[in-house]
Amino acid sequence: MVIKIRTEIDIDANIDMVWDALMDYENWKLWSKWTHFEGIPQNAQDGTKGTLVIAYDGDEKYERFSFVLKETSKSKYFMNWTGNIPPNLFNGNHWIQLTETSPGKTHVEHSEDFSGILPYFRIGMPFDKVERNYGLINIGLKQYVENKK
Repeated sequence: MVIKIRTEIDIDANIDMVWDALMDYENWKLWSKWTHFEGIPQNAQDGTKGTLVIAYDGDEKYERFSFVLKETSKSKYFMNWTGNIPPNLFNGNHWIQLTETSPGKTHVEHSEDFSGILPYFRIGMPFDKVERNYGLINIGLKQYVENKK
């Protein structure tokens, strides 16, 4: 069984502004109190390992998870990272896809697939909070980018 989370939002900003905010790993904290990164340099390449810092309730009670940056493609405006707990206990495949819908307008798809033994039994993570938080992260990104214009 795979648990799928799918969220989306439209941002009134050009796609490069949104992309630059996503690629500014050190400053995710400025617009997301639910998820940010540690140990990822600004020019991180595919394959870079880091730490994902998560507060399920946005309250600075953080949990940390190792992850691998799988793909960052400006030409596709796509970023993807994965994390897991071996052997197949928990796998997360997280991605954000940007699409320019018109000049100065960007559509954001923010998604994750969870698989493995723990998600099969819906344990190991508060999946309802995670889905809520992805929507809140989207809103934070929208407000941050639109206020920078």
